[in-house]
Amino acid sequence: MIALFLTLIRKNIMNYKWSFFIILLFVACESEHTIVDEKSFTETMLLKEKSIPVKALLNVDHFLVKNELLIVRNDRTDSIFMGINISSGNCEKAWGHKGQGPEEYLLPRLVNLSENNFDIIDFGRQNKIIVTLPNYDLKREPIGQNTDYPMNIKAIGNGRYIYDVIMPRQQDLKFWKIGEKPKLIYTFSDLKSKYKNSSVYQGVITANGNNNRIAYIYQYLRRFDILDFNGKLINTIEITPNQKAVLKNDGQVDETNSLVYYMGAKSTDKFIYLYYVGHTGAELRDNLSVVTYIEQYDWEGKPIKRYQINRFIFDFDIKSDKLFIGLDRYSENAPFFQLYY
Repeated sequence: MIALFLTLIRKNIMNYKWSFFIILLFVACESEHTIVDEKSFTETMLLKEKSIPVKALLNVDHFLVKNELLIVRNDRTDSIFMGINISSGNCEKAWGHKGQGPEEYLLPRLVNLSENNFDIIDFGRQNKIIVTLPNYDLKREPIGQNTDYPMNIKAIGNGRYIYDVIMPRQQDLKFWKIGEKPKLIYTFSDLKSKYKNSSVYQGVITANGNNNRIAYIYQYLRRFDILDFNGKLINTIEITPNQKAVLKNDGQVDETNSLVYYMGAKSTDKFIYLYYVGHTGAELRDNLSVVTYIEQYDWEGKPIKRYQINRFIFDFDIKSDKLFIGLDRYSENAPFFQLYY
């Protein structure tokens, strides 16, 4: 009887050990949720400003910095793309008309590639144009049947891209290789269950092909998510103080009364840079001379520095460690300016 009793105890102990091991394994596989405070940034740098005297008529929709050039996508029917020298402001090259002719563009997206190359992916025409600098050589090739119309798209090397879909708006994240069917990798399921309208969690993407990481940054939530290329959520970084978005009766964001948190994101192999606004739509409508920041994090989500800008900007890109290029769409004569320290 005693022997039987001891045997049962040993079995139960082993069961408890296995249960404990399984619990540890489950916890280890779960993603992190990190909460950081604004005080976590080790330093705040005040950025100075210098206008870039652009000598061309622009209506900028998007831009990239390539060495000493601004590559601009204009919201117009002709000269959709321009290459502008940052130092002189001269337009080195203008090309592209809207339409469905052999050399025309319908729904083009600018995508950064290597140091001397960038893509123009036209989802309306189902083709990709590889542009090689400094001569602006254009090579057009088909992309296969992809019926998506991305809001944001980032290249991650070897003909691979990460993008969020536009219909339904920004509710899914996809991995896509040219010539293959896009793969759904992330569905924002936690946010879909919480909000009935995806305008609450619309955002921007940055990605890095060398470390297999994606960052999705939310416009009306003061947080960003770090994922791998399979869509596995690695870490959610929530920054405080923050407040909930104001919603309309139909669940959409009240853009007038909600705080705008993040409107832009860029990254390098080491760091993520986020453009933090921190003002409501009503405040920005009345005054664009407000304090905003570019926030710097590492790819683990650790806060590094903040760069203070004494104005609102629509977008930015990285020129070097100490120099950013900002965009002011309301300025016709000088929409671009250098931000430096």
